[in-house]
Amino acid sequence: MIEINEAGDADLADLLRLNVELHEYSARHVPSRLRIAGRYDEVAQRAYVDKVFSDEGAKYLLAADGEAAVGFSEIRMREPEQDPGVVPVRRAYLPAQMVTANRRDEGVGAALLRASEDWARDRGAEAVELDPWIFEGDPGAFYEQAGYAALSRTLTKKL
Repeated sequence: MIEINEAGDADLADLLRLNVELHEYSARHVPSRLRIAGRYDEVAQRAYVDKVFSDEGAKYLLAADGEAAVGFSEIRMREPEQDPGVVPVRRAYLPAQMVTANRRDEGVGAALLRASEDWARDRGAEAVELDPWIFEGDPGAFYEQAGYAALSRTLTKKL
């Protein structure tokens, strides 16, 4: 049975492991932008996780099957822009979500996404935004099936 809970200090090792797995998965599919490091800067990784832990407008949610962590999401609030030319909408941003490779297609990702949306809704968000990498077999279809739609896209041209 999968349980989704807010992550805390005791989950640091799992969060670091899952973040590396997410990065390496992305790097294998977007090698023009990301690379797999020979060694990861654990001090910098811990500092980032601590920053999320200390931010009241951000949270890590951890999916666990018993004692084993099998996925996570990072969700954070974004305050409405104060520009008169922009519609002021309180949004949440999902910079990272992943389920470990051997547990995909079991509903863990959908459960994490629902928990992230609930967390954001409880804080007054009217929308959740994310910007996943685009590649063959990317998670785009997963997010579209969950009701997400493209609002913009980044185009690039190699020179």
